[in-house]
Amino acid sequence: MLLDDMPCLTHKISDWLQPEIPLVRMGVLPLVGVHVLPRLIAALEQRGPLPCLCVHENTVNGLLARGGLDCVIGRLEATQHAPTHERINIVSLGDESMAIACAPDHSLANYCGLALSDLHEHAWILPPRGTHTRDVFEQPFLDCGQLPPTPHIESISFHSNLSMVATSRFLTVAPESAVQHYANMSMVQKIRLCTPFASGRMVFITNKEAAISPTVSLIAEVLQARWPHSLEHESGSGPFSWAMGGTITMKK
Repeated sequence: MLLDDMPCLTHKISDWLQPEIPLVRMGVLPLVGVHVLPRLIAALEQRGPLPCLCVHENTVNGLLARGGLDCVIGRLEATQHAPTHERINIVSLGDESMAIACAPDHSLANYCGLALSDLHEHAWILPPRGTHTRDVFEQPFLDCGQLPPTPHIESISFHSNLSMVATSRFLTVAPESAVQHYANMSMVQKIRLCTPFASGRMVFITNKEAAISPTVSLIAEVLQARWPHSLEHESGSGPFSWAMGGTITMKK
């Protein structure tokens, strides 16, 4: 009987000797999945065994409100339910801008120096009112005394919006990293405006009341070292910009 039990005993000993794979419950904004998560995973694999990642997508306040997360990658949101500095640790990562996209054969695709007024006559797909992207999109119009475009379609998913734009005459606004991702596949073209457009700071958030594991600390270190601060080297273009007026010129 003792010899019969040996394979089972050997298997249990092998399980005991294997290192435990750490679990990290991570909350992210949807835009993080386009460039940041793939780069993070590749960098972690270079450091050693990959931890088990459980990724949840939502707004930052929604992620913090749900609880049970080890860390969050996103931007801070100014709402009455926003967390206080007494509750969270914040590590600054880098900027993420917004960009306007159209189909490659759209009438605006070959122009630069476009003004906001040049965009009114076109059909739009926009995220719903109350979302961060919609607020950021509408503010420059309001600042220069113009009403923002009224969308024909409202959709919160920038992936769906960019896919619809790729095969239609619509315009949409999305994170620049997402627009560039679809542009690299020749699905959309980024519309080039002239005045710098304010970007949003992305941050890495942990809970001060919870113990931070070595794996979460490693993720923060990797993100700080490898965050894509600019897409210029990949896209050959500078940051997304708005224009209140100016001359329209053809792309060379």
